[in-house]
Amino acid sequence: MSRVVVLGASGAIGCTVVEELLALGDFEVVAQYRSPGNAWRLLQADVERRQVDLLDRGSVDELLNGCEYVINCARGDDALMIDGLKNSLGAAGQASVKGFVHLSSIMVFGDPPRVLTESDPRSNPLNEYGALKLKQDELVEAAAASGLPAVILVPPNVSGVYSSYWLALVNTLNSGRFALVEKAAPCVLVDGMNLAHACVRALACGTEKARRYFITDGEPLTWHQLIGDLQTLVVTGATPRTLNRETLANLAVPPPVPRSSILKSLKHVISSDVREALRKDPMIEKFDVGVRSAVGRIGGGFEQSLRRNLGGAAEIQYRHANNDIDITLSAHQLRDVVPSIQRARTDLGYRPAISYQQSMAAFQRWYRHHHLLDTEFADLAGPLHF
Repeated sequence: MSRVVVLGASGAIGCTVVEELLALGDFEVVAQYRSPGNAWRLLQADVERRQVDLLDRGSVDELLNGCEYVINCARGDDALMIDGLKNSLGAAGQASVKGFVHLSSIMVFGDPPRVLTESDPRSNPLNEYGALKLKQDELVEAAAASGLPAVILVPPNVSGVYSSYWLALVNTLNSGRFALVEKAAPCVLVDGMNLAHACVRALACGTEKARRYFITDGEPLTWHQLIGDLQTLVVTGATPRTLNRETLANLAVPPPVPRSSILKSLKHVISSDVREALRKDPMIEKFDVGVRSAVGRIGGGFEQSLRRNLGGAAEIQYRHANNDIDITLSAHQLRDVVPSIQRARTDLGYRPAISYQQSMAAFQRWYRHHHLLDTEFADLAGPLHF
């Protein structure tokens, strides 16, 4: 039996991958997790569990020693996403694994994505998550070029049971803060079980070029259909408002990045936090005390004037005219590119195992059960859970 290590196995995707591997019965599975607080699903699986910090290279070397395949589902802060991946790739190369499967994101093509095929050049992502995933892709590609057989899977938002994305949408619908575009826009998703199936299919398909594959449910879906299905779980009576695409696009434009200037740099240098750090140096502390003493002798009026000129007027936070709309989630309707999974079908033999209708039905059952919506306590329990 092939030994497979699943990194980030305590997450929703990672745990689903573990369950898929165990169901096939052809693999010896090792589930890596960082914190036991998130590993509750793994406790129900008959699997070898290893609590390992991916930032500790020695521990990662020990974890991957003797394994044949690695599936990377790990997520976390910048250090884990970058340095943890570097350690994982280095340890995988040292262990001479036969395949390294890495989960990327369609966000590496921008937000909204501007892509038609996996071979299209990736853009500079507009959000932090996309930028991190792009950097990860580059690390995997570099490792593959050095001899590590690797595959990069590129999914959209993940749906189905345990989907944090669908949970966020239901919460936003319950709060009445979702804005639905008037003209139906395409919605691209992948059920967690379909993504797990693709991970297994990709195990032995690694190459020195770390080829990319879009992984989706592979069927047409509109946002109107998705929101209509999720609306059945709304307990507050709220309904989504409607906007035209142009209005939503204008609202989704990020604010301009402030221009740097000498004055702004000086403001930063004289800030209390920076001065406090600098004063740890005895020479700087002596200089700071001298300047403060000199300004104090000139007079309080001069000191206040100096503070106003450098710090500027007190900044007033104006209420955004549309802060009653969740712009981030609503703007996902602007992602109107529908990637093809033909390459994954041809090279990996990928076939979505779960249809959208099956995915939604399973999510609705799971949600209603865990939120007590089909019990006598529904009137009380429902509003407490969104």
